[in-house]
Amino acid sequence: GYEAFPDVSRTSDGKLIVVFYEGYAHISNPNQQWPNGGRICYCISEDEGKTWSKPDTLYDSPYDDRDPSATLLADKRMACSFFIIDHGTNVIISEKEFKNWIELKPQIISILFNVSSPIRELSNGRLIVGLYGENWANNQAAGASICSDDIGKTWHTLSIIDNAGKYLDAETDIIELKDGVLYAIHRGEGTTMHFTTSIDKGSNWGRTKPLDFVGHCPYLHRSE
Repeated sequence: GYEAFPDVSRTSDGKLIVVFYEGYAHISNPNQQWPNGGRICYCISEDEGKTWSKPDTLYDSPYDDRDPSATLLADKRMACSFFIIDHGTNVIISEKEFKNWIELKPQIISILFNVSSPIRELSNGRLIVGLYGENWANNQAAGASICSDDIGKTWHTLSIIDNAGKYLDAETDIIELKDGVLYAIHRGEGTTMHFTTSIDKGSNWGRTKPLDFVGHCPYLHRSE
């Protein structure tokens, strides 16, 4: 198969889990050979990534499930964010261990926007995830974010980020800086990557500004 878009996280018992997309092409719509289209799989490592278990299915709907990311939350639950083509952004959050993900029903948190980045847990306990959407008819594309203040039970404050008139097909990722400001970065189509900040934990965002390099699907990490 075609395997892509991996993300790795620590589990509550110290193992590593990598989640990834599996299909037959970059976009794997259902067909005779793949009746459910693309799916989300995972592998486990118990030796810090030196070796990995055989892949297993995490989630496989009747549609093309893609771009998964994994997050270990402070309360030791595991969260997986992903999107389904034409069905928006979904989140699965386990109660205890990642292994029961496949038994859980995903929660749709945004129908019109997709995701390619993990859920981020902020210093005040808020969960936030970077989103992005495209409107082909109006030739517009921009990043966005959505939040949860009840450990992922409900999601609110869908905030669309001002794209400054650029076509930012986004793949938005978000990180919290030392001073509590949120920093978001986006991919651009036919332009450089762009960034913006939020001073109210993602309820509102400033207008995007260009960076001086081109890139796709950014992934932010604060080293200290």
